[in-house]
Amino acid sequence: MLLAWLPLLGLPTSGQEHELLELLLESLTLGVEARGGPEKWLRSRAWWEMSHVGNRPAQARSYYDITRQLAPKLICEIGLNGGHSAAIFLAAAGPSSRLVMFDTMAFSYSNWTVHALEQLFPGQITLIRGDSTRQVPAYFRGAEPSCDLFSVDGDHRYRGVRIDILNAIAATKKGGVLWQTTGRSSATTCTRA
Repeated sequence: MLLAWLPLLGLPTSGQEHELLELLLESLTLGVEARGGPEKWLRSRAWWEMSHVGNRPAQARSYYDITRQLAPKLICEIGLNGGHSAAIFLAAAGPSSRLVMFDTMAFSYSNWTVHALEQLFPGQITLIRGDSTRQVPAYFRGAEPSCDLFSVDGDHRYRGVRIDILNAIAATKKGGVLWQTTGRSSATTCTRA
């Protein structure tokens, strides 16, 4: 991905990377809107005010800068939606990083989103379909905690959020970062394990 290579080319990293990041996120947003089906929020700009990091430039830049500083090799994420946070994490972490994504793939645009991300970040994505409260522990069963960065933005109901966070804690290695964005507000919390 071009964003990860800018420093190697001797180009300024903050301003230009952030501008390219905004273009990447806008492209994902437009692609999702074009492929949306029954999801009514896609037919209006209302989802831009409440849904994803792609419509909050300051938050997107913060995600990018924190991820870049962390330099995770293994990123784990619960919740795909439009793929905005996945794109930020992979763009910031660079081509040697990998993403394990857990999602129900419930939206009409979910498959397109995964395909678009796979085109942008070839060989870096593993998708685990299904209920994250079951799939995360099954995927990591018997393994040492290995996620350098774990983002939780799946189920927004108390029980689901609680289980996802507990499973994410168990899968995040010591010193890794747990990123939680599944509250009722737009607040995001980031905690080092």
